[in-house]
Amino acid sequence: MKLYSISKLVFWGVMALILLLPLGRNWKLLSGGERTKGTVQSFLPHVDQNMFGESELSYASEIHFRVGDSLHITLGPVGHEMKTGRILPVYYNRHDPSKNCILNFSCLYLTSYTILPVILIFVWWAFYLSFNNYHRDKKGDSRTPASSPYVPFRGRNQNKKTLQP
Repeated sequence: MKLYSISKLVFWGVMALILLLPLGRNWKLLSGGERTKGTVQSFLPHVDQNMFGESELSYASEIHFRVGDSLHITLGPVGHEMKTGRILPVYYNRHDPSKNCILNFSCLYLTSYTILPVILIFVWWAFYLSFNNYHRDKKGDSRTPASSPYVPFRGRNQNKKTLQP
């Protein structure tokens, strides 16, 4: 029976790709959008519509940024208050500045989209642990199907005497 294992390099490579998912959501803006600076103005309540069409009251920081002569307002992550006056990099679509992205850890990772990378990290970690058996490295190669050093249905303190005819 062939035993498979995943190297640590592959594990950390896939982990890095999973952690980059929130950046991938805004890759068009980050690679081809215009960059400007936005300033955090205030932490105010906003009425948003959830996925069921119901109105919800939520709090978010307002970030103001200029495009040419016009002033645009975008919101930071819901429920996360940023310090007033803080300057953040904002990437926006030059044809439609309402499509924008704030390049900040909290704005990228403290959103409702973050649940997907969190789930993927746990699934990938469980997958990695299921294919890498640490007993093999510590106690030698085993011949059992699960490559465990223990033989099933045999007690640890059982005497190894054989019956004499």
